[in-house]
Amino acid sequence: MAKNVQVRFADKSYEALKALAQSKGVSMADILRDAVEVYAIAHNYSKDGKKLFWEDEEKGEKAELVIPGLTR
Repeated sequence: MAKNVQVRFADKSYEALKALAQSKGVSMADILRDAVEVYAIAHNYSKDGKKLFWEDEEKGEKAELVIPGLTR
């Protein structure tokens, strides 16, 4: 069963959410649902002591994905 949640955003965060939804052609709710799933995956990795990385295959560069508050 679906649940409703009311969330308040700072203007900057709201505008970022709105722009992302528009650029992908989906709803803001869709973006938030995907973001929660990605956060859950990242949380599960970090609680096991693992790290997540972005990789630029063309340049051969990697950068660690750091999400503030994830390890709390």
